[in-house]
Amino acid sequence: MVKNTDEVKVGRLSIALYPTYLASKGGKVTYHAKVVNRDKATMGDICNDLVASGGNCGLTADELKAVWQNINQARMKRLTEGISSEDDIGTLYPSVKGAFADDQTPFIKGTHSVTVRLRPSAQAAETMAGLTPVITQGNTCHPVIDSVQDMRTQAGTVLTPGGLLAVRGKNIRLVGDDESVGLYFVNALEQTDVVKVSPEDVSTNGANALCCIIPAALKRDCLYRLKVVTQFRGSKTVFRKEPQTAYAAGEFSVSAVPTE
Repeated sequence: MVKNTDEVKVGRLSIALYPTYLASKGGKVTYHAKVVNRDKATMGDICNDLVASGGNCGLTADELKAVWQNINQARMKRLTEGISSEDDIGTLYPSVKGAFADDQTPFIKGTHSVTVRLRPSAQAAETMAGLTPVITQGNTCHPVIDSVQDMRTQAGTVLTPGGLLAVRGKNIRLVGDDESVGLYFVNALEQTDVVKVSPEDVSTNGANALCCIIPAALKRDCLYRLKVVTQFRGSKTVFRKEPQTAYAAGEFSVSAVPTE
């Protein structure tokens, strides 16, 4: 017996915000949202989910996948014949792209193309319209440090003066005209002991990755925190008015042996 339900279990939809400079009003930048692509589920993944939830109709995951593949092949055949195919998610229909000079112009591959489009069903549209997305990163232009790695030791807790340090995160590009912009090592015990990385020692300066030479001025056997200060807000040329700060999680010990 086929187990079915008209009620869809609503999950968590995550979105992130990005600046829309062309839509700014009165000099104020507005933001647009993009869905955070958490992962991609294959046909096999969904079949495994059905088996785990008990909605497999007595079939194994492989048997479900085989049935699904046969259904999709039959739907594809209909599409190639110009026949739309409808299910609970929506209606698949063939569509032609490209401009024709007149009504006698032949179809030319490369200039014209045939594709498949999806028109959401009323159920799918209603389900998605009823969601309240979660802004997982808030204003995603704030800098976030995800990981730090000393390239000599391949460790995430050690700093080797004179060696290379790789930093990964979000919105960490070092840009802006404020003098505070930069990459810093802050002594965890002596807050006044702050070492700023020279801009010349930053070899990679990207929105999601930084690479720099670890300053030789760091005190051996001390613990430091890594700090990023930037005015980056999604553009190489348009900066935030106020600098934003991000710290890496945890503290880093300085190796007693400098890189030769």
